[in-house]
Amino acid sequence: MSKLHFPLVALALPVVFLSLTPIARAEIVPRSQKQLESMASHVVNGEVKNIYSREERKGNFEYTHFVAEIAVRQVSKGKDLAAKDRVYVRYWRKVWLGRKEDTPSDPYGQYPRPTKGDVVDLYLQGNRAAGHDVAYPNGFYKITTPSKKRTTPVKKGDK
Repeated sequence: MSKLHFPLVALALPVVFLSLTPIARAEIVPRSQKQLESMASHVVNGEVKNIYSREERKGNFEYTHFVAEIAVRQVSKGKDLAAKDRVYVRYWRKVWLGRKEDTPSDPYGQYPRPTKGDVVDLYLQGNRAAGHDVAYPNGFYKITTPSKKRTTPVKKGDK
């Protein structure tokens, strides 16, 4: 290979490589706790008692709409919620069902998402009259999954 061709090949290889790699989804960057606090109407800590969901398909996307039932333990911000209240919060996700190489650059819903029994620090937008939405994209800011409780009987001397 001549000295003239080596720089051209060295420049061309990264361009070819980048053109063959799939484009990543354009999720919204997670917000900091301070950003979530400023955009939230309510900040609560509570336990996820139940999660309800409904799926629908639109084109090559499958959408899942969730409602989580939260037993409020503590309220750090917001006037119409208090400890021991139940609040129902909405959130969503979507999944691309088409060819992987055709995946559009879109937001794909809230993350992370809790499961039943988790304890969450939650940033909400809305009110009791209109309903509460989980702040997008990471309004379930902290999720703690309690360790499994002992299911065997405690014998005398065991603790």
